[in-house]
Amino acid sequence: KAEVRDVKEDAKAAKNDAMNDRRDDDDDAEDKVDDASISAQAKMALLMHRSTSAMSTKVDSNEGVVTLTGKAKNQAERELATKVVRDIRGVKNVVNNMEVVE
Repeated sequence: KAEVRDVKEDAKAAKNDAMNDRRDDDDDAEDKVDDASISAQAKMALLMHRSTSAMSTKVDSNEGVVTLTGKAKNQAERELATKVVRDIRGVKNVVNNMEVVE
């Protein structure tokens, strides 16, 4: 009986490990979807705001950290791009590497 109990406990532990691994994989997929969604929302927000130039701004997102690259017409546009993107749900931080070209 003790051996059967040990086998059952081992099987239960293995099942729990497998479920935890699957949850971790699901979390990774959700992170990727969230990053893609954040990037799309950021690009759309920049496109919709009349004082920012989405066409000359590249948006990348990794684990909620959004990186902006490209060209801004002035410092105000650069700062506005940061603010617009920072207000998007899920954004943890914004790294603005945009170059000001006046």
